[in-house]
Amino acid sequence: MKFVNDSKNMRMSAFIDAGSVEEKASNIGFDEVRVSTGVAFSWLTPIGPLGIYAAKPLVKKANDQTKTIEFTLGTSF
Repeated sequence: MKFVNDSKNMRMSAFIDAGSVEEKASNIGFDEVRVSTGVAFSWLTPIGPLGIYAAKPLVKKANDQTKTIEFTLGTSF
């Protein structure tokens, strides 16, 4: 990140995410897939990795519960 003097432990990214949750893989259909896009900020702090994510659903159903901003602190994979 060019606007931060020491950014070697920070990262910004953009993402598109798609998926579905079903009991059986054979039940997955394209009409059940949800899609979202967003931006992420990751920072390796002295107490562990900190993540801040902002997302916007592109494909959702009327009864879906969505989150616009998410924070994480701890192990990343």
